[in-house]
Amino acid sequence: MKLPIPTGRKLAGITGSLLIVLLSLFWLHTDNHMVTGIRERLERIAYDLRLSGNPFGEQAPHPAVVIIDIDEHSLSTEGRWPWPRRTLSRLLEQLHKQGVVVSAIDAVFSEPEPNPAAVVARQLGVESDPALSRTLTRLAATLDGDTELARALGSHDIVLGQLFNKNNYTKGRLGPPLRITNPAQVAAVA
Repeated sequence: MKLPIPTGRKLAGITGSLLIVLLSLFWLHTDNHMVTGIRERLERIAYDLRLSGNPFGEQAPHPAVVIIDIDEHSLSTEGRWPWPRRTLSRLLEQLHKQGVVVSAIDAVFSEPEPNPAAVVARQLGVESDPALSRTLTRLAATLDGDTELARALGSHDIVLGQLFNKNNYTKGRLGPPLRITNPAQVAAVA
């Protein structure tokens, strides 16, 4: 049995469909910087449109859910953002004393906060003065905002912000294991 070979409009339709499939596969799986930038921007626009379309209907928010926003008044009272970690830990402690069950912080703590006593010790070069060095070391333990925030985070139910990066960075974790199948490959790795 001989299959008919498409011609004319059928051939154009099949060719167009194949072209669309190939372009879609390229669009979804390319690492081209320009294409991924456009694709991610379009995804963000679509996400914003979905959220602005009132996805929860006309239902009012639950009265037990409260959003505490850092506004202009907060900034004028506490100072510019980012606030010291000690300030954040005290805020979290106060909220939980007031009955907050779960807190969420929409911020990323991507690097350690400098310890003021350690900064002073480094700037003064206190190695030549052992008494001052001991005093600043003792102060550093009490002025460590990261430790105080970690204590607050560990003693309550608190959700932290996440930063998702699609690039394959491996900072802070081991990469995949090397697959060495014969001894000659060891020399190439070493």
